[in-house]
Amino acid sequence: LRPYILFNTDLRAKAKNKFQTTFYKDLVNSVFRKTMECVRNRRDIRLVTKETQFLKLVNRSNFKNRIIIDENLISVELGKEKVVFNKPIYVGFSVLDLSKTKMYDFHYSVMRRK
Repeated sequence: LRPYILFNTDLRAKAKNKFQTTFYKDLVNSVFRKTMECVRNRRDIRLVTKETQFLKLVNRSNFKNRIIIDENLISVELGKEKVVFNKPIYVGFSVLDLSKTKMYDFHYSVMRRK
């Protein structure tokens, strides 16, 4: 992971315009965001065109909401029946904790010293 982050940081430093700078920054940030992703809040959205399909989904225990888009199209929101915790949240937590430690160290060792 470190080589990927250093590679994108180097490309960001060499970027010629604001779009490239933002692009390479977002590539690195997306890695961090995936480590902090909460899979518990995910929803399953189904587009339904038949009344029988709609009634079948509405009667499920994980039914949350429905939105009528058209007379022949309904969006049905379902909660997840099974949640699999497969994201390394501890990595994101460690990154946040280390960055907070560095910020406090900089603040009290450099900024407050002056």
